[in-house]
Amino acid sequence: MDSLYNFDSDCEGGGMNISDEEAKELLLYSNGMVFYTQCILPILLLLGFLDNAAFVYVVTKQSSMKTATNRYLVNLAIADIVFLLSAIGEKLWKFANSPLVDDDIPIGPVGCVVLPFLVDTAYFASLFFVTLVSAEIFFAVCYPKGKSLFQHRTWSLWLTVLAWLLSGITAGLIAPSNTGLEYLCFTWSGSELTKSLPEVLAMCGRELPWLRTLMHVVQIVPFFITLFLNAFLYVKIVIGLNRSIIRLRSHTSVKRDGDTHLRNQIARMLVVNGVIFFLLLAPFEILSLLEAVNVYLSTSHEVLTSTITRGLMYLNSVVNPIIYTAMSQRYREAFKNAFTPTPKCRLLGSLPNRGGQPSSTQTYFKMSQTTTKI
Repeated sequence: MDSLYNFDSDCEGGGMNISDEEAKELLLYSNGMVFYTQCILPILLLLGFLDNAAFVYVVTKQSSMKTATNRYLVNLAIADIVFLLSAIGEKLWKFANSPLVDDDIPIGPVGCVVLPFLVDTAYFASLFFVTLVSAEIFFAVCYPKGKSLFQHRTWSLWLTVLAWLLSGITAGLIAPSNTGLEYLCFTWSGSELTKSLPEVLAMCGRELPWLRTLMHVVQIVPFFITLFLNAFLYVKIVIGLNRSIIRLRSHTSVKRDGDTHLRNQIARMLVVNGVIFFLLLAPFEILSLLEAVNVYLSTSHEVLTSTITRGLMYLNSVVNPIIYTAMSQRYREAFKNAFTPTPKCRLLGSLPNRGGQPSSTQTYFKMSQTTTKI
């Protein structure tokens, strides 16, 4: 829209004449957008809040689940909750308070700064915590005898604080591009379609090219850095698992089928989680990359593409705990124990590990007696 119309700080110069066709195409919610906003977004918000909150509850309730990996995953779940509440909540609030698409008047100048800051902070935090999980698993595979900083409780807490701090700083670099409101004023045709529409629309931010470019760069760079870093770690993890199995076969008599199955389970969980996480975020980041180099789609295609890519981002925050639970029997058992009333004499699942099943990433790696170097 801003490529077709000029925004101003006030409406003293009068509004521009808008035809019914332009209003329908550019300014009003289509039937598809109404369905998406009224039905799809609330469902994503509800599901995402419930399953992420359930994951946090399970980990805090089950003593055996309090591992370094799960501390990072709990913070990932918290970041997803904040992201969904801020991003989807903003869309629903604006839809309920203005008939015009992307009208930021309902959130005001304060909302222009606070809501994007929360969204961006949560988004960057999710990137950092997924990377911390990958790094923790990498050290568990490649250095099973050592106690890495990622696994030590004190250091994992500091890394958690650092991840949130870096997320806030990175989001703060984008904040200047959202300050203030730019107004667009209209003179409607007076038809039945437009006679009840407001004459002013506002959008957050200033129309300064360098601010827009800065916003895209700051948003894109962390994504692609963490994408390539996680891909590198996943490759190293799979290689490390294969080397561990080869060493194990040459030193012990453990059945090969069991080794291969456990290796494949770990590798599959990593690959599935990483691929889904970055695949759902990639379309939005690619669209931002195109805009950063001044490549724009047509107006109708831009609206559709933006809606789809943002919807995939919301979906990503919904499916994160589902992936881990679906791919890990340990998480499924923890959910069952947390939400199923059990007699006290049978509350074994909630007790800490004491020589039983090793915690998450240590399940396989404790079997190997020699360190696998990469």
